[in-house]
Amino acid sequence: MRKFPGMYQHSFADSSLLEWVVGVGITLVACALIAWLTYLMNGASYWMNLRISLGFGVSCVVTINLAHLAWPDRTDLFRNSLGMVIGVAIGMVNLVSVVFGNPFQIDFREHWAMMLGNLVISAAFSLIVFYFFYSTYRVQRLGREVTEQQLVASQKDKDLLLSRLKLMQSQIEPHFLFNTLANVQGLIDQDSVAAKRLIGELTTMLRVSLRRTRQDNTQLVDELTLIRSYLAIQAIRMGSRLSFDVDAPEALDHLPLPPLMIQPLVENAVIHGIEPSTAGGEVKVVVRSAGGALQVAVINTGLGLGQAPASSGEGVGLSNIRERLRLLYEGRAALTLTTNITGGTEAQLTVPLNSGGEA
Repeated sequence: MRKFPGMYQHSFADSSLLEWVVGVGITLVACALIAWLTYLMNGASYWMNLRISLGFGVSCVVTINLAHLAWPDRTDLFRNSLGMVIGVAIGMVNLVSVVFGNPFQIDFREHWAMMLGNLVISAAFSLIVFYFFYSTYRVQRLGREVTEQQLVASQKDKDLLLSRLKLMQSQIEPHFLFNTLANVQGLIDQDSVAAKRLIGELTTMLRVSLRRTRQDNTQLVDELTLIRSYLAIQAIRMGSRLSFDVDAPEALDHLPLPPLMIQPLVENAVIHGIEPSTAGGEVKVVVRSAGGALQVAVINTGLGLGQAPASSGEGVGLSNIRERLRLLYEGRAALTLTTNITGGTEAQLTVPLNSGGEA
């Protein structure tokens, strides 16, 4: 039998130890009630009736469970039936011992009527026990099958989710890499020294990107390295029109973060906030840990929301980020965009930290 988390490792009758104890407890209560009924019917002492009732009840419970342990591959009907027959036989031996003492000195011809009556009563009780266990085990087996099917379905859903995340991630990567290559091409003929610096930053950017972006999680330090290289490339291309600053405590560098969560926000800040602005501006990335969450703010002092010219690429990165946050964190993460009072836009990314301090 496959063990699921939370189940006891010792099993009886293809069930958990706790369920076996509960079954025995219910049987003892039933035996006490039956002993009381037979006491009212035959006039014998209650304790004698209880001993007889327990002899049948406990014997059936034990033999049925032993049959399940001895023949785990046989059907429930076979194991319960065999256990019931053996249990009734043991109960009859106990009955004769309680009533007559030594069972080997009994004249069965003289007491056949009494023994037959007790056999009928015990058989009826055993059938009740049989029905209880057989029905209980069927319910337990069906419950385990449903649990196993749910686990299989859950694993399939997880695999599908990971596939969707990989697809979204692959949509983002070419978007910023091709834009960067276009920047290199435009700068080579204008300023070769700046082009060399740009190629150096691009090399760093590609090294981090190719190493980390195909993983489910990357460290914050790698994401920030990618962002610094990207902003340096854009600053080379735009000159004095773009300045940037990345403010992140080194203590947070080790925190894991899904790849390419921050970079699209920085790219939007440059392309849709700073670049369309005649005066240019600054892009600032501020990373903090507060309230059990990692908070990343990407602030630009350029154009505000809705002021930049429409672009076919705008919103692709944002929609991917929101969908990935939804799939990964199930409503516990958020991405918000606001227009600053002094101008420009702030994108606030919030992802939860687990108990181990991981995002």
